[in-house]
Amino acid sequence: MARAHQRTGVLNISGNGDQIQIAIAFTARHKVGTKADLLGRALGKQRSKKRLFVVDATAGLCRDSLHLLALGCEVIALERNSKLYEVFSQLPPPSSFTLVHADAVEWLNQRAKGEERKPDIVYLDPMFPEKKKSAAVSKESRALQLLEYPPTLDEEGALLKAAKQAAQDRVIVKRPKHAPWLAGAKPNHEFVGKAVRYDVYVTMRAEPITPAK
Repeated sequence: MARAHQRTGVLNISGNGDQIQIAIAFTARHKVGTKADLLGRALGKQRSKKRLFVVDATAGLCRDSLHLLALGCEVIALERNSKLYEVFSQLPPPSSFTLVHADAVEWLNQRAKGEERKPDIVYLDPMFPEKKKSAAVSKESRALQLLEYPPTLDEEGALLKAAKQAAQDRVIVKRPKHAPWLAGAKPNHEFVGKAVRYDVYVTMRAEPITPAK
């Protein structure tokens, strides 16, 4: 018997003296214009004539996946945490979105070697360690810190390598504005906003999507 889908879910997390409850839903975003959108510019979407196939390899609470959908992309989101996956898998997915329970490095390596369709772009937003506890840290960020852990330098390197091997055009890495490059690897392009930065690593295995100026 098929499982009935709920429209909203609840994520309950406790640990380190913290008890957090977050309402979960695939809330549709309005279509985003690419010219003024920093992520849209990093995607090269402004000059791309095709619908981009993007793998969000670090799905988390799927906020970035929804942003990518609003930019007109087709998205596969990977989530390794069983608790996060279980909550989201009970919700009706948006159009052009697929959620997969998988380790990102393993999935990307298999996709790179296999015959299945390769993504145009692999998007990464790995957890970055907080320097100190702050009241300004959002409830969602605190929840993710209890469920996930920041990758080691070796894990960063393995993730970036797998993403580069799978992506046909580019890898995009979201970082705090002043954070170091992922795995210490210098990107080809940087798109810098007020609080975040998108580092772009070009793979050029397909017709290149030229970055917007």
